[in-house]
Amino acid sequence: MKKIIALILALVMIMSLAACSQKPAEEPELPAIDAGNEPAAPGEGPEMDEMPAVMPDASETDMPSVDYPSTDSDIHVDYPSSDSDLPVGDNLPLTILSTVWATYAEDEMFAAAGGDYENMVMDGPGACGLNDAEALDALFGIPTSALGNVASAASLMHMMNANTFTSACYELRSGVDAAAMAAELKDNILARQWMCGFPETLIVVEVEGCIVTAFGNNDIIQLFKDKLASCYTTSVLVEEPIV
Repeated sequence: MKKIIALILALVMIMSLAACSQKPAEEPELPAIDAGNEPAAPGEGPEMDEMPAVMPDASETDMPSVDYPSTDSDIHVDYPSSDSDLPVGDNLPLTILSTVWATYAEDEMFAAAGGDYENMVMDGPGACGLNDAEALDALFGIPTSALGNVASAASLMHMMNANTFTSACYELRSGVDAAAMAAELKDNILARQWMCGFPETLIVVEVEGCIVTAFGNNDIIQLFKDKLASCYTTSVLVEEPIV
């Protein structure tokens, strides 16, 4: 029985091979190609020997040459390190506030800004100019009469609401009495007309020949005071609730 099945399969394969060997049906004739557009037959194109061995040098052509800068370009751009135009190298108040801000853990930080209206920086303290007395009073509560006692200044503020936290640091000029300066700052800040909420606590601290003021939320003020004391030797001159 197996021999019969094998014989049948062999016959089927032979018939299949025979069918494949038959001539296929004639294909339809393609439309004639115009002699003018007839592609060149293989071997009828330009000989390779006729092609130029080397492309002409750019200097031998009529194209103008262009000198493109290399990766080591001589072009140099000095980008500012912050948004402030003030020199910050010798700004002691900025150094103090930056040192304190650097001790904040991520969960202790808040949306911060620094500087003043014309010299604003984001995400940390910034140097303040001393030319606009009215703006400095509005922002930080330093009276115009006390501005002559200041050699340089910097600030750190809560970016969303200044009444939540605002701190300013003033470098005192030689011979200025820190206690008298603190009293002027206290009286001026406590006499302000507050808008957009009320700060809870005011502190005025003497540190490294500077006066630091801060007003705002009590918990934030206490944290700032502790961190200031952890970085420098401080003397608290004023600490009062704001009512």
